[in-house]
Amino acid sequence: MKKIKPFEAIKKDRKVYRNIFENMVEVLYRADNEGRITLISPSAVTMFGFSKLEDFIGRNIAETFYYKPEDRTVFLKKLDQENKVVNYPLLLKKKDGTMFHGKTTSYFIYDEECNHVGVEGIIMDTSEQFLAEQALQQAGDIVNNTQLGIYIYKLESLDDDRTLTMIAANPASEKLTGVPVTEVIGKTLDENFPGLREKGIPQKYAEVVRTQNPIEIENIYYGDNRVVEAAYSVKAFPLPNMQVGVSFENIMGRKKMENELISKNRELEKTLEKINEINTQLILSEKMASLGEITAGVAHEIKNPLNFITGNIEPLKRDVADIFEILEKYEGLVTDLQLKKVLEGIENIKSEMDFDLLFNEIQKLMEGISDGANRMREIVKSLGSFTRKGDDSFVTHNIHQGIESTLILLGNKTKDRITIHKEFGQISDIECQPEKLNQVFMNLLSNAIQAIEGKGDIYIKTGSDGENLSITIRDTGLGMSKDVQKRIFEPFFTTKELGKGTGLGLSISFTIIEQHGGTIIVKSGPSKGTEFTITLPIRQADDQRK
Repeated sequence: MKKIKPFEAIKKDRKVYRNIFENMVEVLYRADNEGRITLISPSAVTMFGFSKLEDFIGRNIAETFYYKPEDRTVFLKKLDQENKVVNYPLLLKKKDGTMFHGKTTSYFIYDEECNHVGVEGIIMDTSEQFLAEQALQQAGDIVNNTQLGIYIYKLESLDDDRTLTMIAANPASEKLTGVPVTEVIGKTLDENFPGLREKGIPQKYAEVVRTQNPIEIENIYYGDNRVVEAAYSVKAFPLPNMQVGVSFENIMGRKKMENELISKNRELEKTLEKINEINTQLILSEKMASLGEITAGVAHEIKNPLNFITGNIEPLKRDVADIFEILEKYEGLVTDLQLKKVLEGIENIKSEMDFDLLFNEIQKLMEGISDGANRMREIVKSLGSFTRKGDDSFVTHNIHQGIESTLILLGNKTKDRITIHKEFGQISDIECQPEKLNQVFMNLLSNAIQAIEGKGDIYIKTGSDGENLSITIRDTGLGMSKDVQKRIFEPFFTTKELGKGTGLGLSISFTIIEQHGGTIIVKSGPSKGTEFTITLPIRQADDQRK
């Protein structure tokens, strides 16, 4: 190796130093005793926002660098006391006046005779470091003042979750758990909270360290002779150096409120369902009331001409009978007096008209008119029992009349297809709202008719035990499954096709029977028909009458 001469070594060192001086990020400066800048590194141009290096030389350092020039006096006093300062904080400014944070390591410089000739040092831009330290301090303030409990654990051995050791805790954790911070620091999780292992908590925290993935755990119920019993919501998040942060809060109050809200919500839903049901029934009642008024008006209008027809049929029958009697006597005289040849033209007319057939046809027509008029009278009478206005008061009534009226109105749907079997017992009149019970009979019998495909039978039976009255309506129709039976009294539930049923008939019937203090039960099975049994008290309780 070639030996470097001392002069060459000095030249090389100066070149190295010059290279460092010109490329360093920090600012190397020198100022005389009057505070004038005498030397400065090129990095000052970038740090302080000047256009060229020459702009610094000769300028006053306090006026040029310091955001508050008076801070230079404080700095020099500190330097005079200690002869050297390290990482001394400064509030600096750029050429445009923008403030930034910096630090300096500076010292006095002396001449050969040890006279103080100025100050030399390095200035560093610590703006980013200052912001980071400020953020860290704010984070620390947040941690210490938050209402969340915070624990920090270190996993001493990556393969052993039993080595999770508490290294930090905030004041809120003590309030939430009731355990002083001084008692948990330095101990393992198992030592502090032994019951958490069976819940798998240490294992989960260790997994956060291994995978670096945060987790959330809801509803950890815990408490022992030291820890306040509560429900905790926990979040665990990874930290550097095999650490895991745990934030937690007591959600017992929140859970209680949630449960209360759920309970209140269910009550509101039930109330809303009831309101909707009542509203629907009111709308239906209004429609039925309107329909009742119209039907009552039509029945009234029909009644007058019907009375005229029924009132005149019997006299008409008598008059026609008298005419036929006269004709018969006339026939007898013609035979007795041998006037056939004389009245041969009349006889020809009788023969052409088929007088005997005409006579029988008139008799049948008269009977048909009589039967039709009686039928119409019964229908009008039945309509009256359905459309009669009531004030929702209870009156004494024979329910057989209501059943018969319903059957008359449904006669066109049962004729020649369904046989009605009536087994009416000896029953007393009951206290009821007849119009509403008629609505129940209409709903049950209509459903029974619709359930029968083709021909079938409906059985209606009534009876009494002295205190209660029973009505059984059974059909030989399709029947229904147990699942359907459970829901048939629910509002809007129907098995009929869209547009063929509202799902309110049985619901309203159930409500009406309930309002009467009675019960309605159903027995059925697929292809086994359906049987409804209604039980009603003969006399209403005082509160029901009201």
